[in-house]
Amino acid sequence: MTQSKNPPFRDRIPATLEYLRRYAVDVVYVTQQGSTESQSAYKRRLYDTMHYMCLEATEPKEMRITKLWPQIAWHTVWKNLGEAPVPGTTKAAWYKVIHDILPTNTRLLTIRMVTTDVCRKCDRKDTLTHRLIGCGEGEHIRTWTKQRLAWMLRTIPELIPSDWLLRPHFTLWPPKRRRAVLWILANLILFRTQQRRELTLQHFIDFMKRSKWKLCQSHKGKREWGTAFL
Repeated sequence: MTQSKNPPFRDRIPATLEYLRRYAVDVVYVTQQGSTESQSAYKRRLYDTMHYMCLEATEPKEMRITKLWPQIAWHTVWKNLGEAPVPGTTKAAWYKVIHDILPTNTRLLTIRMVTTDVCRKCDRKDTLTHRLIGCGEGEHIRTWTKQRLAWMLRTIPELIPSDWLLRPHFTLWPPKRRRAVLWILANLILFRTQQRRELTLQHFIDFMKRSKWKLCQSHKGKREWGTAFL
């Protein structure tokens, strides 16, 4: 008696893709489509089998940033990032800041891509915080923004946490107010992560006015709560 190959048709995989052959041998065998099983149900069974197999094969790894800041409510951070009323490019810029993967000289020095961690615009250390609020007129821009946020939230600027830019783990009510704060912070991140860090506070105000106009256009003239802070 000849022993059948399991899974069948594995020899059809080219020899140059031996790792796929080995993978085909190691995976769970899936029976062929039954006579009463629809095509969509068969595909779903294949996908589910592969999904559960992958979950069992590898343990989910904790992200580096969550290990560094275990006390942060990261589910709230991801929710705020996802619900920020800004374009995808702005969310991508904020994503890099949240994960601390912005190519600052401090980070590049750790992987030996630069020879110094000093900022190219000034003589201070080029950290993530320095890039956002320390270089150029970053401190003036942050102060101006915190004053507007304090007015919106009916508090004082000193009570607006600075780490909202790096880890937006706040929960505000009502939802419109939270989205307005997210919109402001996300645009501040986008503005400060540009290459031209010599831009002034007036440049930032003009940038926010243009962003507000685009937001109103996207809402077909409707005024989003909180964007009248300018």
